[in-house]
Amino acid sequence: MKTGIKIILAAIVFSAFCAGLMFSGILQNAPEMKNEDNHPEKMQFTGTVSGENVNIYAGSIGNITLNVTIPDSPASIPVYKGVFLAGDLVDEMPGEFHARNNVTSEKDAPEVAKQILENYGGLPSDAILTGAVTNYGELVNRTTLQIEETITLDTSVSWWRMVDGRPVVGDRDTIQVILGENGELVWIYKRWRTYTHTGNVSVIPFSKATVKLRDGEVLNPTLGIGEDAYVYSTILGYYAKGLENPEITLEPVWIFYGNTSSGSYLSFQIYARQFANFTATPISGKTPLSVNFTDTSDTSPTQWHWHFGDGTNSTDRNPAHTYNTAGTYNVSLRAWNDLGSDTMEKPFLVTVRDPAPPVANFTGTPETGPAPLTVSFNDTSSNIPTGWHWDFGDGANTTEQNPVHTYSAPGNYTVSLNATNEDGFNSITKPNYITVTNLPPTTITTQPTTTVTTTVTTTLTTIPTTTKPTPTPTKTQAPLSLVVPVAGILIIGMFYTRKLKK
Repeated sequence: MKTGIKIILAAIVFSAFCAGLMFSGILQNAPEMKNEDNHPEKMQFTGTVSGENVNIYAGSIGNITLNVTIPDSPASIPVYKGVFLAGDLVDEMPGEFHARNNVTSEKDAPEVAKQILENYGGLPSDAILTGAVTNYGELVNRTTLQIEETITLDTSVSWWRMVDGRPVVGDRDTIQVILGENGELVWIYKRWRTYTHTGNVSVIPFSKATVKLRDGEVLNPTLGIGEDAYVYSTILGYYAKGLENPEITLEPVWIFYGNTSSGSYLSFQIYARQFANFTATPISGKTPLSVNFTDTSDTSPTQWHWHFGDGTNSTDRNPAHTYNTAGTYNVSLRAWNDLGSDTMEKPFLVTVRDPAPPVANFTGTPETGPAPLTVSFNDTSSNIPTGWHWDFGDGANTTEQNPVHTYSAPGNYTVSLNATNEDGFNSITKPNYITVTNLPPTTITTQPTTTVTTTVTTTLTTIPTTTKPTPTPTKTQAPLSLVVPVAGILIIGMFYTRKLKK
C-alpha cells in the first residue's frame, strides 16, 4: 500500500533543476536585460500526489512539505557507461545575443533546428523534444530600476534524453539550438554520449533516500534560497557527472521534484547506489576476541566510518577490533565516494562468549557382571568437548567419544575420562566403577540309585551221615542284600564239598 512519508529535516539545501538557459546581457548603451528560464521536467514528471502534507524544518530554506506517492523500490537497476564519439560534443556560437524583431517562431523552430543539426552529426533517435521557447528581455532603468521595455531576443529549441526509461540529471546529455531571425543559428550546444550496458547495481530503497534527504545529503546543493518548498513527486533515475569527461558511468539517483513557495521549480537529487559492504573474520569466539574487518565496497570509496556495536568506532579502511565482553554485536560501515555515502549494517554479526572449559562426566552400562563383561561408555560432559581420553582401569584406553570396552578378568576397575575443548580440559575418575565377577561353579546332576529289597527263603537239605542229624528248622529271614545270599551259597557249597571228601 502506498502512503505518505513523514520526515524531519535538520538542515537541507537545494537548487533549481532546469533544462533551459538563463541569459543576462546588457545592450550597448541600453538598460540591463533579463530573460525567463525553461523547466522541462516540471511538465513531464508531476507524479501522483497522495498521503499527508508534512512540514519539514529545513534550516535556511524554511519548511519542506513532502507529499508524494511512495514509489516501487527495485533491488537493482542496470547501469551504463557513456563515451563521446564523433559529433557527440559540439559547442559553437556563430551568432550574437541581442534584441531582434522577427525571430523564428516556436512552431517552426524544432524543424529548423533539426535541419541545422544535420551538419553536426544529426539529431539522435532517442532525443526527446523539450520544446521551443521564445526568449524575451526586459529593459530596466539603472537609476529607477523600473522596467521600461520588453524586447524579443531569440528562440531556443531543446532536446534531452531518458536512459532505460528513466530520467537523467546532473551533467546530463542535452541538445540546445538557439535561433535568431529567419532560422539564423545563434548558438548550438550538444552533449550526447553513446551508452553501453555494463551490468546491474543495487540501489537503496526509497525509505533510505528520505533519510538522506533529512540529513541534507543531496547531489545538487545550493545555499541561501530562504523559501519554503513543496515536493510533489519522486522517481528513480540516473545521475551523470562531468560534462567534458570522455567516459562516465550513469549512477542511480532518487529524484524529488517540487516547487518553492514563490513558484520556482526545484529538485532534490539523492545518490541511490548501494555500494558499502564488508567482511569480518572470525565472527564468533571467546573473550577477548580479535576480529579483522575488511572493506569490500564498490566504487572505490575514499572515506570510511565503522561502528563495532560496543560503543567504539574507527575510520580505518580495514580495521582490527578486539571485543572484551561477551555478547552479540551489530556492525555497520558507512563509506563515501565522490558522489556520496552508503551504509551497510549487519545485525548480530559478531558473537562473543566467555571461556567455557568442559565439565567431564560419563556413564557406563552395565556396571557389574561376570567375565567377560562388555560395557558401553557414554560421554555426558557439558560445554561441548572436542577431545576425549578414557582409562578403563585394566591398562586399556581410547580417544573415542562413546567407546565400548570388554573386561576379560574378574576384578573391580576404576574408570577415568579427560575431556577437552578450545577453552581447556577437565577430568573425572570413578573408583571401582566396574565390577567383574567369577563364573558361578558348575553343578553335576546324577540319576538316583534304586535299592532292590529281596526276600530269600533258604531250605536246608538233609545230608545222610552216620550220625543222626539234628533237624534244622525252616526260618524266614528279613530281606538281605545281594551280598548276603551270595555269601551263604558259597559257604554251603564249601560245606557240602567237605562232606563228600570225608
